[in-house]
Amino acid sequence: MILFTFKLIVILFIIALILDLGIFEQSNDRLISSYLDDKKQTATTNKKVKSERARKGALARWNKNEQDEDSLSSAQASIHECSSNANDMLEECPSSLSSSNNSTLSQAPLKIQPIKYWKAPSLIKINELLKQSSASFSLDLKAYEAHLSKFKNYYSEQEQLNRPIVTEERRQDVLTNWIINDRQYQSKPNKKGASDAKAHTAKAHQSNAFDQASSYVEQTQQDVDRFFDHVPCTA
Repeated sequence: MILFTFKLIVILFIIALILDLGIFEQSNDRLISSYLDDKKQTATTNKKVKSERARKGALARWNKNEQDEDSLSSAQASIHECSSNANDMLEECPSSLSSSNNSTLSQAPLKIQPIKYWKAPSLIKINELLKQSSASFSLDLKAYEAHLSKFKNYYSEQEQLNRPIVTEERRQDVLTNWIINDRQYQSKPNKKGASDAKAHTAKAHQSNAFDQASSYVEQTQQDVDRFFDHVPCTA
């Protein structure tokens, strides 16, 4: 009996304490808690909101993945189609591309007048260019025309080989260097010619020496024959 009374007192104390804290309220001999009900409602609402957000996020990702897959498939199909078309074009007309490139290269020299019709610098201009190149000579008209003729003949052939000089400034530079090099080549002594002349002279001297020796032998033989002709024969 005492123990039961003690338990009842403890329970009543706990109930009074809870009521004092304001967490629970007494209504019609029942304990209710508006605070806990609010917390429960808030938790339920938050759960629903988070679930809805998760569902929308999953749908968005799913749609995006589908769109990406569709885009990737379309891109791959387009690439495959373009590649097939390109291969077909190359197989059908490979020579047309080559001929197009060749025609482009062959048309490059036509951007400037052919070298044989090129209006070369005047004599005064070319002498100025030679002076700027530190050349120690100047040209007269006859020498300039000779150099220019050989220059145009050589580079006309180079144009036929697709190696043209395509700018005005470059033509002037090449012509100037051509004249300097050609002049230096012409001014060098012809060592081969000198050697040939020397060999010819030595051969001539050698030939003369042999001729003289042969003539001497022949003359001596004639003298011997005449001597024996005048000697009387004895029987």
